[in-house]
Amino acid sequence: MSAFKEIVRRYQPDFLLEVLQGAPEALEELDFLGGYERYFIGPDGLRKHPKLRADERHRDLLLRAPKRPSAVQ
Repeated sequence: MSAFKEIVRRYQPDFLLEVLQGAPEALEELDFLGGYERYFIGPDGLRKHPKLRADERHRDLLLRAPKRPSAVQ
């Protein structure tokens, strides 16, 4: 995990994820994702949220890297 951490810190990629039950808590504990913005992806577009969560309606998420323009206007 430490090698992945260094790649994320260096390149600050965006992530498109399918998040299942139990995963949000584990992802929120990763300190190197702390500055990332969290967005639910739905039929109406992106909705910004302060924390990750998983449910039947909101599994697809965008983690937007720090220092990038907001994904929602």
